Amino acid sequence: MFRIYWVLLISTIVSLCSFCLHFQTVKTIKVAYYIDNIEQHVYKNSRVLFVNNLDTLEGEIDSVNQLNLPHAISNYNFYEIVFLHKSDTLSFKKIDARYLKSDQNYEWRFGIDNRPFDNLLGILSYEEYLKDTVTQKLNYWQLNPLEKGDGGQFYNKIGK
Repeated sequence: MFRIYWVLLISTIVSLCSFCLHFQTVKTIKVAYYIDNIEQHVYKNSRVLFVNNLDTLEGEIDSVNQLNLPHAISNYNFYEIVFLHKSDTLSFKKIDARYLKSDQNYEWRFGIDNRPFDNLLGILSYEEYLKDTVTQKLNYWQLNPLEKGDGGQFYNKIGK
């Protein structure tokens, strides 16, 4: 009798744990792409690649612009992130893999900002904007947390 009780108790606990894991909140990454502050269609037009030397992983963007990271994303410490949209290629080198593993919901906003730059994006300070006469285009990637924190951004200046 005592043994049956323990078997029932253990099977109940296992069932509850399985149920909880099945309905555990999955953290999502929404992908958006802007050209001069105009949102572009991402689904079926974009790809996100994670490159480390000769190894290239691709994240899948679904129909609601959610990025599914490749399972092998933990294999390396640093990646080059390449965002492809039609004929545009945005590349961000030496990105620490810790930025890629989300502990909350994020929006990854990729974009191109052509001169005259939108200062509200916060990429260049106003002083830098006034002094820099060489840069014609900014490629950027903003990581916007949707729950807490400040997020971050990476950008490249493209000259004439």
